[in-house]
Amino acid sequence: MNMSNNTIRIYITLSSFSIFYGGSAIASEADARNKFIEVGAEYEHSDNIYKLPNRKKDGTTTTAGIELGYKQSKANNRITLNYYAEHSETSEAELQSNSYWVGNSAISQDVFSKNLLFNLEHTRQRYLIDQTKTGLDSNQDERDLLTAGLQWLIPYSPRVIFILGATHTQTWFKKEKINDNSTNEGQVSLQYAFDDISQIQLSYFRSQNKFDDFDYTYDEHNLDVSLTRQYLLGNYAFNAGGNWVDTSSEKYDGYHYGFTIDARRHRHLFIFNASQVLTNTSAQVGTDDELDFSKNQLFYRTNISLQQQYTSLDERLLSTIRLYYDNDDAITSIDGSDIGDQDRYGAYVKLSWSFTHKLSANLFLNYYNAELSTSDTKKFVEAKIGSRYNLNSSIYIQFTVSFEKQNSMQNSAGYEEKNYATRIAFRY
Repeated sequence: MNMSNNTIRIYITLSSFSIFYGGSAIASEADARNKFIEVGAEYEHSDNIYKLPNRKKDGTTTTAGIELGYKQSKANNRITLNYYAEHSETSEAELQSNSYWVGNSAISQDVFSKNLLFNLEHTRQRYLIDQTKTGLDSNQDERDLLTAGLQWLIPYSPRVIFILGATHTQTWFKKEKINDNSTNEGQVSLQYAFDDISQIQLSYFRSQNKFDDFDYTYDEHNLDVSLTRQYLLGNYAFNAGGNWVDTSSEKYDGYHYGFTIDARRHRHLFIFNASQVLTNTSAQVGTDDELDFSKNQLFYRTNISLQQQYTSLDERLLSTIRLYYDNDDAITSIDGSDIGDQDRYGAYVKLSWSFTHKLSANLFLNYYNAELSTSDTKKFVEAKIGSRYNLNSSIYIQFTVSFEKQNSMQNSAGYEEKNYATRIAFRY
């Protein structure tokens, strides 16, 4: 892959939210968090900058970046914005610098009345092109997912609401344009509120999905019933339904489901999730290291996860532990590749501790095992420990030590790497 000589990394985040202020002092503090500009510089040293098993070589990376954060919530408009741009240079001529931007966005706007809602969402993520290789910049691409929709809420009674919706989704890739696709979807729903803490919704969705480069189109029908309710310790939600898919040559049917429950007990918060959804490879969602676009397929993704959060010391200590399992079971191939199922499981731990208002520390551990094919499995381990010191309310210094290790049945993808990074930043 040809890489450019500059590195620009951009994060854009727009999402709907609701914030209630209890007084002017609290409002001022919240405004400081929600509206800011940060400029920073970072110097990083690696003991294996090429991420190779037998060619370890020290190298350095110098980075300069700027970040803009903004949040706003009004009666008819809800927006947050987080924008980050970065430029970096490496000490090795063989590793050319690269240019990319990533992030996600969502904006919600009432149109004419509160019952007519316009939604715009955008996600841009970076991912490994070839999962059997390492995470060098030359093996990475970006994917954009843009969704625009209009939803009309039609109140029938204080408890009953009808919902009509239309959504267009466009997916495109920076390099691998063969994966580009588009989706048009319509929705009809009936929502009934039992009381102030529980409701049920019956929905029908119909969508048309098109892959231009393959001249491949399929229609999907989706019938879903969902129940949400609050209870003594938290909230839970359940949904289930059927899927019917029509292609030019075949028809498929199956089912989907989802169950989420959270429980807060003293300083502990537990979140359990189990789901199965039908999606195509280009439209899949997840963290950057979970995305795999090497094949174009229509598949069911099953996910089970358990997360625990713990707060202590007047909320100065926060820990998060998450265990998860994913299974992708393909039902048809869009590009003619072989179909099958793939498993992935992992765990991560996050710990942050604010010793004083100036000094804090953090720890991050990550492990996953991914089945790439019947003959190849990848294991990845990552550990980071860092500290941050606020020189004043605007300037901070951050030190980070990290370790990565990757094992694969293909020796070319295995490596170990240690990184040492120092960052200084100014936030206004």
